[in-house]
Amino acid sequence: MSRGQTGPVWGGTPQPKFAPGKLESRNIGDHARGRVTAMNDILTQVVFLKSISAGRNVTGTTGAKSQDFRGTDGQVAAHRALFAPEMDVRNIANLPLSLKRAGLRKALIAPQARTDMLFPPENYGDRLLEIVGARPVLDILRTSVEWQKPDQKAEKSMIVDATFRLRNAILRAHDDAMQKSEDILRRRGWETFDPVRFRKFAGPASEIASESLEFVLHKAGPSQFLDLPIIYLATSKQIIEKTQPAMDVATVEQSLDSLQELASGERAACWR
Repeated sequence: MSRGQTGPVWGGTPQPKFAPGKLESRNIGDHARGRVTAMNDILTQVVFLKSISAGRNVTGTTGAKSQDFRGTDGQVAAHRALFAPEMDVRNIANLPLSLKRAGLRKALIAPQARTDMLFPPENYGDRLLEIVGARPVLDILRTSVEWQKPDQKAEKSMIVDATFRLRNAILRAHDDAMQKSEDILRRRGWETFDPVRFRKFAGPASEIASESLEFVLHKAGPSQFLDLPIIYLATSKQIIEKTQPAMDVATVEQSLDSLQELASGERAACWR
């Protein structure tokens, strides 16, 4: 899939952080915490757009169209957001008002474009998480937007409450993704472990085209990853449980004020 490369975006990393060796990824923490933050930002955005009548309903999701950085053959630029949201059958960055306000559009693209460098087994775990987590998270966005009345101030307390439900949905999705990975391994069986071949795809000299990583990564398939995706997902869940706070009213208010400035054609300081 061809995606527009944005370079550094608000809330992301200033430059790609490539892990220095094999499967010793140092980006799992940033990615786990960043996933919740990205979805919180998207939740706030869709409610805000409804509040100013820039969009009516959350109608679905779309795959990522933008990313800040590109990966390499051995490390994948994995998106933090589970998906890009659509309102009125358009990516929110392509709504009529968004197209008129360059600053607003840039802010709406930011959480969709943030990535972290992960190794292929970790990215495979991410893919499973996106598959099982998209529906419950989308439902939270949809009901939040339905609750918000058009042409009225965004309901800050409602957004805060929704972030707790969103965080819990992402945590449950980790459990479902781990179960899905186990089911796939049970159904397909474990491939014979070949250390030489394993080093080839796990190390810096990987021959896998990670940029377009799909489920069929090579003729061995995802079962070649053994239980590494499950270990990754368990680690990611634990990080979120221990370190990821929900948004508070002050944080939501600051985000809404910045979005209002951008929607009015002003240049909000925190989105520059």
